[in-house]
This record gives sequence, C-alpha cells and structure tokens, in this order.
Amino acid sequence: MSIHRRISLGFICIIMLLAITGITSIYNLLKLSQLTEDIYRHPFVVSNAVRSIDTNLISMHRYMKDVALSRNDMELESAIHKVNEHEKLALKEFDIVFKQFLGDKSKVQTVYQAVLDWKIIRDEVITLMRSGKKQQAAQITKGKGAEHIFYLNSTTQVLIKYETNKAETFYQKAVTN
Repeated sequence: MSIHRRISLGFICIIMLLAITGITSIYNLLKLSQLTEDIYRHPFVVSNAVRSIDTNLISMHRYMKDVALSRNDMELESAIHKVNEHEKLALKEFDIVFKQFLGDKSKVQTVYQAVLDWKIIRDEVITLMRSGKKQQAAQITKGKGAEHIFYLNSTTQVLIKYETNKAETFYQKAVTN
C-alpha cells in the first residue's frame, strides 16, 4: 500500500470520526434542549393550574353573589349550577398541583382545605336562599364569604409566586448550561 493511499485512508477515517462526533453532539444538544424546555415548562404548568384555581374561585364568589341576589327559583338554581361548575374545575386543577408542585405540599393542602372550608359557607348561603332567608344569605356572602375568598386569593398567590420563581430559576440554569 502506497504512502498516498495510507494518508488518504487516514484522512477519510479522521473525517468520518469528526462527522460521527458532530452528529452525536448535535443529537445530545437537541436532547438537552428538550429536557431543559420540559424542566422550564413544568413549574409553569403548576402556576397556570393555580391561576386557574384562583380564577375559578373568583367566579364562584361572583356567582354566589348571583345566588344571594336571585329573584326566583330559576335564577337561584342557574347561579348554583354555575358555582358548582367552577368548583369542579377548581378541584380538577388541584390534581395537577398536588402531583407536580415542587415546594412544600402542605402549602397546597392549606389552599385545598380553604376551598373545602369555603364550600361549607356557600352551602349555608344556598340553604338559606332556598328557605327564603335572603337577608341572612346576603350578609354571609358579603361578610364571611368575601373574607374567605380574600384569604383564598392570597394563599393561591403564594403558590403562583413560588412556582413562577422556580420556573425562572430553572430557565436561568438552563441558559447557563
């Protein structure tokens, strides 16, 4: 085998090794990029779920005002139905939060328990409205109900802030890497 042929063969082997190394590097970078994107989006899934819970709680409170202001049984039952729909949506979002929350899960449990506690208040208002005690129902909605919703909003904001900060931290680490 001639010297030129050996040099050509060696050169071809080096080119092939460089090509394989380049392709492997590109593949690994794409894989790392996807992993980074998944990590980055993960906390936003939770914060979006908590935002959805917060929005549904606000809607529930709004429709509870409609319950208290209803003028007939049809309006009352319609408002109760809307409250129940938003409650189901909020409770469904808790499944995501409980599974994926990256912080202290007792914070999630606190918010969840507060939602269950609010259910007691709203059921009391509904019972009063169905029995014709509109004045008492309105007072509970304006007082105890509104205070509890304020508490719920502030506790959900803690979860949103935590997860948003966690997402930003993940993103900064990903950029650094």
